[in-house]
Amino acid sequence: MLASLPSPAPAGRPPKGADATRERLLQAAHELLVEQAGAPPSLSQVCGRAGVQTGMVRYCFGNKANMLGALVERIRSDVEAELEQLVASALGPEQQLRRHVRAVVRNFLRFPYGTRLSEQLRTGLDHRERITHVFGDVLIPFYGRLLAQGRKDCGWRDLDPRLLFASIAGMADYVSGARSLFPELDEQRLVDRFTDHTVALLLGGLSAAGERPSTALSGSRRTGPGA
Repeated sequence: MLASLPSPAPAGRPPKGADATRERLLQAAHELLVEQAGAPPSLSQVCGRAGVQTGMVRYCFGNKANMLGALVERIRSDVEAELEQLVASALGPEQQLRRHVRAVVRNFLRFPYGTRLSEQLRTGLDHRERITHVFGDVLIPFYGRLLAQGRKDCGWRDLDPRLLFASIAGMADYVSGARSLFPELDEQRLVDRFTDHTVALLLGGLSAAGERPSTALSGSRRTGPGA
C-alpha cells in the first residue's frame, strides 16, 4: 500500500475547490513516482490518476515542473517538522541520532524519489538552487548542532556536518533496494534492522576513541603498499 503525502499545514477543514484539486494532483504525482521508480510521470498520467483535466495543472501550479517542485517542498516541510519536534525533546545526542536515522530510513521508503527528483528539477525551476539543496539546507544545520552537543556530552570526535549528511543520506538511499535482500522482513522490521545497523556504524565512527588522522576529501596522496 502506497503511503499518502504528509498533510499541508494544519487547517480546520479539509481543502476545497482549487486546494482540493491541488492535493489530488500532488497525491497522484507521488503515487506515480513511487510506482515508476522515480521516473517523472507525464501530465496525462498525473491528471488521469487525479481525475482532473490537464489544464488544472497550469491553473494550480503554472506548469508540471512547479507541480513536482511543490511535491518536493511538501516532503521538505514534513522533514523540517520532524526535526523541530526532535530538537524540542529532552533526548540526548545518541537518542536524537537514533530517532532521526529511523525517520530518514522511513522517509526514504515512503518517498524514494525525493532527492533524485530535486536534482532533476534543478534546471527547470525558477528557484532551482533552493530546490536542489532543500534537504541539505534543513538537515546540515541540525547536524552541526547535534555534533556539537555530542562532542560536549558524549565525547564525539570533530566531524564536518556535511559529511554526516552525506553518510546518512547515502546509506538510507539504498533502503528501498534492500527490500529484495531481506524478503523475510516486513517494512517495520526492515526499518528497525537498517536503523540499528546504520546507527552502530555512525556511533563507531563518531567515537573519539577510534579517531585517527584522515585524508578523506583532503587531496592528500598515500604512498607505499595499498596506495
